[in-house]
Amino acid sequence: MGTTVTAPIGVADDDPNVYPYTRTILYPTINSNYALAGGYDAKMGYLAWSQDDGATWTNLSELLDGYNNADGGEVTIISEDPSGRIIIGARDKKDDPATLTLVELKLPNPVNDFDADATHVGSGWQYSPTLGYAWGSFYPWLWSYGEKAWIYATGDIASDAWLYDEDLAWLWTSADFYPWLWDCANERWIYFVEADDSGRTFYDAKAEAQFTE
Repeated sequence: MGTTVTAPIGVADDDPNVYPYTRTILYPTINSNYALAGGYDAKMGYLAWSQDDGATWTNLSELLDGYNNADGGEVTIISEDPSGRIIIGARDKKDDPATLTLVELKLPNPVNDFDADATHVGSGWQYSPTLGYAWGSFYPWLWSYGEKAWIYATGDIASDAWLYDEDLAWLWTSADFYPWLWDCANERWIYFVEADDSGRTFYDAKAEAQFTE
């Protein structure tokens, strides 16, 4: 939706001849590379979003009430609620504070590329039916709440997932196998048991014994 541009977005009052003016910017917690900018473009409201840390911007202004009415509209605030929904406050007439429109945006959840069933639960946290709760703001790196470890996630958890673990290196699993994992470096099946302050406990099927990382 909208037109993608590579030109930088102007900042209000920096230059009266540069449009659009930016009034507010938000970096959503769902992904550190996302950004939303709002303000006004000449005499109408302006809303844009970037998924590459501001390198390119997609114009979403047509979502705003009063778009193209050339009557001084602007985006006044962009905020995020605890569930991760993005709320846009805008007025279609600059001199009419009573006219306010809220536009709810649902941004793409990058963890869905790894687990189609993952849901955003707020503040960068996702819930995967397979892996449980994970913090995905730096995806493909995930902080696994259950394993209390950073995991680099690639592939598709439904059938063919490769995980890089800082202690165990590359592991393979899928929704049908997890918490069983194939430990590539040691050529063994391991089973994730639990994690606590002393570390993570796994069961080694080859040695028929538990070990802690």
